[in-house]
Amino acid sequence: MKIITKLLILLLLGISLPSTAIAVEQVIKDGGTGVIHTGSGDIKITGYTIEQHEHALKEREATLRADLKKLYQSEKKNLELEKQLLEKKLAEVENQLTNLSQSFQERIQFLENTIKELRTFSGEVSEQLLAEAEAALRRGETEQADQLFQQIEEKEKRSIERAAKAAFERGRIAQANLDYAKAYRHFERAVGLSPDNPEYLDFAGSMAGTVAKYQKAIEWEEKALAIYLKQNRTVDVARLWNNLGEVWWKLGQYEKAIEYFEQALASDLKIYGDQHPNVAVYWNNLGGVWHSLGEYKKAIEYYEKALASDLKTYGNQHPHVARDWNNLGGVWSSLGEYKKAIEYYEKTNQINIKVLGIDHPRVAGTWNNLGGAWRQLGEYKKAIEYYEKALASDLKTYGNQHPHVARDWNNLGAMWDSFGEYKKAIKYYEKALASDLKTYGNQHPHVARDWNNLGVAWRSLGQYKKAIEYYEKASVSALKIYGNQHPHVAILWGNLGVAWESLGQYDKAIEYYEKALKVFQDKLGQDHPNTKVVRNNLERARKKGQSQ
Repeated sequence: MKIITKLLILLLLGISLPSTAIAVEQVIKDGGTGVIHTGSGDIKITGYTIEQHEHALKEREATLRADLKKLYQSEKKNLELEKQLLEKKLAEVENQLTNLSQSFQERIQFLENTIKELRTFSGEVSEQLLAEAEAALRRGETEQADQLFQQIEEKEKRSIERAAKAAFERGRIAQANLDYAKAYRHFERAVGLSPDNPEYLDFAGSMAGTVAKYQKAIEWEEKALAIYLKQNRTVDVARLWNNLGEVWWKLGQYEKAIEYFEQALASDLKIYGDQHPNVAVYWNNLGGVWHSLGEYKKAIEYYEKALASDLKTYGNQHPHVARDWNNLGGVWSSLGEYKKAIEYYEKTNQINIKVLGIDHPRVAGTWNNLGGAWRQLGEYKKAIEYYEKALASDLKTYGNQHPHVARDWNNLGAMWDSFGEYKKAIKYYEKALASDLKTYGNQHPHVARDWNNLGVAWRSLGQYKKAIEYYEKASVSALKIYGNQHPHVAILWGNLGVAWESLGQYDKAIEYYEKALKVFQDKLGQDHPNTKVVRNNLERARKKGQSQ
């Protein structure tokens, strides 16, 4: 296609002669000597002379001057660009007339090259049409060649469209088989071949989000969204708002995510009312973002609305219901209600394994959540069992460069930390950090989490200054992401308090403990485990400070 496009451009710039052009060995009047170029190699231009070339140029010059005169006489506005283009063409023709011999040689070279390129399509189009086009080019005429190249271009365009469709369908097959990396490659190729097809952009964007290619996801989904908006495809617009919300959520841009989710929700509420699966999805996603922002009661409110709607729509044995139970389990875990969380998680996987199969990513996600809950309850062997199952499944699904795999490495690091295997824990944390930095850059909640956990491990090894270095990097990032009233920030302040206390800097430790305690009391209540731990740490640091 690159060759064809180049040739078409050259043909459009060339001079097309009338069909009554003078034939070979023209008799020259006034005693002049006719110039007949015999070409090079096996291609000989025998029907085009320098006199014909000059005549064509002068005709073109006259036409351009007449057109330019009309434009200047016209009363229409905004004709400056057209005037500039005509003036540029006229200047080029005048330059060719001034340097007639050189422009003639260039024209001959152009005709020869065009014939060479035309011959490369032998066997793909009618041999008769090829011969006719070549004969016309030997006479200096380009119209037939242009028409033939147009036919070839249209044929190739159809081939490209078929290739794009095939790549797209292969992507769908790979997606159905849960081979997301392969699906992404196929969808990416489909978009490359057909960059304005909204369906291809839509699927490619969604899969890019799945495999953590978030900038690509935004690029493709925004392009698809723009097309759907022009086409007034309201349902697709709402779905893409939701998808973009999910990507911004994964990137830690929570306010931007809420904006997209609320647009999607408002649109589908208007179309469907409040008892529709799409509406339940948006409630669920809004619950997730508020959960990420530490607004647990608000999150539960949205999750319970989604659950009630999905139970009514699907009954209690559907993956959407399982998703809602899983998410409610996550909030209860954040509130320190670990046994309640486990109850929700187990109901979740009972459905997902039955309906989706044991290798599905949602099953791995819930195994990870069960590992976290059991770890909080001190059941470390049980926790490791779930974490390792999640890691094996996620590696199979995504490969080793994905946020879910980084999450699994992080959680296994936390387990080895709990066992006192701090160097082993650090290896897992560093793998998680390297992956997350590559995926997100250094301003993301997962990166802040990894820095925090490395700080915990180094503190356990007695490397307090190194621990503080990691905690401070994590807290700077977390403050930018969450603000100063979020439990994640309070955890980091609590950890900084422990590190400074270990160094005997009790005033600094007390300062951090007090800040952490206030957030935990406000957000989690007096009886939450985190609140109790920080309250005890604060009392101990005060006593140590007084005894100095």
